Formats: sequence, C-alpha cells, structure tokens
Amino acid sequence: MRPLIDMCVCVLAGGLSLVMAGSGDVDCLRTFRELRWKVDDVVFGTHLALGMAVGMLFLGGGSFSVKRDDVSVACLMMR
Repeated sequence: MRPLIDMCVCVLAGGLSLVMAGSGDVDCLRTFRELRWKVDDVVFGTHLALGMAVGMLFLGGGSFSVKRDDVSVACLMMR
C-alpha cells in the first residue's frame, strides 16, 4: 500500500510542477523538499520524480514556462 501512496504523491507533485512551471514558487519548493525526505523505503524513481518536479518548477531559471496551446498539451500527454 505504501508504494502506491508514494506513486500518487509523485504524480501530484509532477502535476503541480507543470501548473507552476517556470514560476520558481518558494512554497511549492518547500513542499517538494519536505516530500523528498518523508518518503519511506527510498527508491530511485521517487527521488527522480520529485527532482524532476523541482526542475520543472525552476524551468529556465524561472524565466521559461510551458506553452498552453492544443499541440503542446497533446505532446505533454504523450510523454
């Protein structure tokens, strides 16, 4: 049950980072840092997902964002 909860937390962190992409929001960063060290049974995939969420949050040093047109959203959904 615990790996399933960890996976859901990582998916939510990834979704939040896509919504807040490029903003460099400090509250989101604090949340990701807390989640990164509270995950039980540390596995590589969990740390990778949370690290990617932090990277997406500070995309381009806070100066880039994700496009919101139909083609770009479709490409993100295909990944």
